[in-house]
Amino acid sequence: QHLDVLKKKGGGMDGQHFAIAKKKLDELFLHWLSFESTQEYVSNMLDECSSWQASSSLQILTQSPSKTNSPPPRSPTSPSQLSSAFDKATSPHRTPNKPPLKGDSGKSPHAAGSKAVPQFYVRKKKREREEAERTWESTQASIVDFVKEKGGHLSRSDLEEFNKEFMKLPKMFVPGIYDRLKDEKGLIAEKDILPFFKDKVFGKPLKEAAFWVVCSNEGYVRGDDFKPLVRNVIDTHPGLDFLKATPEFQDRYLETVCMRIVYTLNRCGNGKVTLREFVKSDLVDQMFEVEADEDINKELKYFSYEHFYVIYCKFWELDTDHDFLIDKDDLLKYANYSLTYRIVERVFSGAGRPLTSGVTGKMGYEDFLWFLLSEEDKNSTTALDYWFKCIDIDMDGFLSFFELNHFYDEQMHRMECLSQEVVTFEDILCQLIDMVKPVNEIMIAKKDVRDSKLGGNFFNMLFNLNKFIQSENRDPLQIQHERATPELNDWDRFAAAEYARLSLEEEDEDDDGLMSTEGSNEAPF
Repeated sequence: QHLDVLKKKGGGMDGQHFAIAKKKLDELFLHWLSFESTQEYVSNMLDECSSWQASSSLQILTQSPSKTNSPPPRSPTSPSQLSSAFDKATSPHRTPNKPPLKGDSGKSPHAAGSKAVPQFYVRKKKREREEAERTWESTQASIVDFVKEKGGHLSRSDLEEFNKEFMKLPKMFVPGIYDRLKDEKGLIAEKDILPFFKDKVFGKPLKEAAFWVVCSNEGYVRGDDFKPLVRNVIDTHPGLDFLKATPEFQDRYLETVCMRIVYTLNRCGNGKVTLREFVKSDLVDQMFEVEADEDINKELKYFSYEHFYVIYCKFWELDTDHDFLIDKDDLLKYANYSLTYRIVERVFSGAGRPLTSGVTGKMGYEDFLWFLLSEEDKNSTTALDYWFKCIDIDMDGFLSFFELNHFYDEQMHRMECLSQEVVTFEDILCQLIDMVKPVNEIMIAKKDVRDSKLGGNFFNMLFNLNKFIQSENRDPLQIQHERATPELNDWDRFAAAEYARLSLEEEDEDDDGLMSTEGSNEAPF
């Protein structure tokens, strides 16, 4: 009531703060009512009010008519008296079990038939904290005993055993932990491993613990934070032994894997993987799979060497001057000039993702990886966001018919130049609407495209002529193959086909080189 009066008088409290303050006071009031002493006090006050009402009614009936115009009798407990009574009942100088009572107050609220108000909170967190402390004491004792068995310090091999027994993380985490905790002698002391384990691993689910072990002090994970893990895979995995003779390609493979991890996990595209994104992913599961299988190419999402080989070769084919940068003219050649000039302009403007090459009008290897993965699997979440931003010229979060027409107009012109049957924009617009079924009939939201599961066809119709024509004339064998391998996505199928093509081309080059060498007296390099 006091808050209502204050708000009406303009006491300097806006609506939001008023609501928060009122909610807090309601919680405190309910908490005060949960005490047995308060219930007894309120019950006695109600008894007094009941007895006063009975005596007051009898007094009114016996009054003379001449006194009927007098003011009504005052309540025996005015607001100031109630406030005083509240202060006395909650005063720290009073014993909680014996609040001040008025009149005949020897009756208990239970004797009067009233029910006690249950306490509105439970001390669950306190019990959990106490249980966690007891568990930590037991775990700490086990760790101390383990370190003592190893001579009071942990070596690199001891840390691997420690990880297997206590942390249970993938083996590739061990080198990074060792480099972080080791002293000048290359050993890890008990005073260093205990706080690290308690802070990063103890009491956390496996994926959450893995995040905090990799995480920097900023609270998120960048691509560079994964480099020690991938470096360990390069050094120890039998499927990558052939890379030991080529340090340059080791670095390229390492960069590619880290970029693919960030591409897959980081939904907002800022390069900072959050705890929620990390835990929702299957990265830790794939790490265990890589360590368990000698064939690195069976893991398709992050670590496949064949996928790295395809990405690097596609970049190398477009980078004709080999300065490790690509311009607009280079990118227009991609997939036999399948992309329109307008979408390439949007890519280089940084609409889908800001370019990181540092050179104006140039695309670096990381930018190309983002483009390639998005182009060959437009149904992925990251690709959908990438291309939606490219089409959304006014950046209002919706695709208008004007924006769709702007990009499809060039497609129509290219059809005419290639003597293809031209499909008008009106017909294409009807197909697009039927495809995604937008909630708003005059504009298309990203959610509409995502829910349709047809993002690839949707974007190909707007700016990729080759794939648009292929979708209109699909090979039945291709459809049968896709249905037989539902575990593969569009990128997996593209990478497999491209790797087979590149391998055949390399074998043909080797055969030609061998034949030319046999016809000359010079030894081959």
